[in-house]
Amino acid sequence: MTPGSPRRVATCWTTAGATVPGDVAATSPEDIRARVEAAAAAGFDGIGINVPDLAIARDSHGDAAIRALLDDHGIGYLELDALGGWASTGEERVVSDARRRILLDAAGKLGADLIKVIPPIGPVADVGPLVSEFATLAGQAADVGARIGIEPISVCKVATPAQALDLVRGAGHPAAGVILDNWQISRAGLGVDVVRGFPPEWIASVELSDGTAEPGADFFADCFEHRRLPGSGELDVAGFVDALRRSGYDKVWGVEVLDAEYRRLPVGRATELAYEALVAATTGRPRLDE
Repeated sequence: MTPGSPRRVATCWTTAGATVPGDVAATSPEDIRARVEAAAAAGFDGIGINVPDLAIARDSHGDAAIRALLDDHGIGYLELDALGGWASTGEERVVSDARRRILLDAAGKLGADLIKVIPPIGPVADVGPLVSEFATLAGQAADVGARIGIEPISVCKVATPAQALDLVRGAGHPAAGVILDNWQISRAGLGVDVVRGFPPEWIASVELSDGTAEPGADFFADCFEHRRLPGSGELDVAGFVDALRRSGYDKVWGVEVLDAEYRRLPVGRATELAYEALVAATTGRPRLDE
């Protein structure tokens, strides 16, 4: 990889194979070795893994072997997915704090670049009460050499890029950033113009997928079953990428596919298609299957 060139990342569900997201305990039937090999063979230089699969991989292989596996296959970028409940109380917070410890420990020992954070579910609210908690998270991530990225989601209290930017600016920590997901932004009823001029220093990563222009009746079914390869749906993926590039961003481009048909494919072929779609979306070159 040329120094300074953008990272291309197979986010966690892109290589997970026949597993259904939405269940926090969902695990991939694919061993981490098969996933890393598939990502590297396709051309990716980054990969994501979620907490349940991370725990299995660490128990099965050990941290040193996982890091060596990544290095041997040229996977220089690792993101860990995901932390929710970080601003909650009671039992939910107990569970979240345990998950946080796992993520931070793994990030430090595996050299992870990004820990993904999910906002609290619920009606949109002032992000002010979340700032202190998020600043703490950013500091903890920085201590292990990682960055924290929050992804605005339309059914959550942080639903838009603007709200997420208010949160990370309020936290005021360089390890705090926003994950901009074109599908989630579309489901918030927003167009690509919302990312024009978005300050690139506050972008932790970008995730691309595709789908229908009109949301499905059930947000979660739509989110977990019908998020297709970039360029294979009705969303303005090219406009989204162009808007970010014109804003000065060209660092981490991830592809996040959560689609019922996609996950039935062999992981090698699925990952290859994901890479082709990501390259086409971020360079303007046609996909090989077109």
